[in-house]
Amino acid sequence: MDKKIQALAKKHLKEGGVKMQHPSDIKNKQKRQEIVLKKRMADAREAKLEHLKKMKVREELGEKAAPKGTTKTIESMRVKDETVITEIDEDI
Repeated sequence: MDKKIQALAKKHLKEGGVKMQHPSDIKNKQKRQEIVLKKRMADAREAKLEHLKKMKVREELGEKAAPKGTTKTIESMRVKDETVITEIDEDI
């Protein structure tokens, strides 16, 4: 895990962050596409690096050190209502 993180961090530092101009300012279509692609790749490298660091922390210190988020589904965001029957009764 450490080797992956170090290699990715080294590659990210070597290639550096892309200083993004507004793409519409660049008139040449090929240059504009190259800059946008480099920016996307740099963002992906940063995200991957953060993900690997979180995984390493979870591996070393446990799940509570870097907890995973909970997904927000329609059912989990629903406001609970007392009138909704969740258990089946014989009387009903």
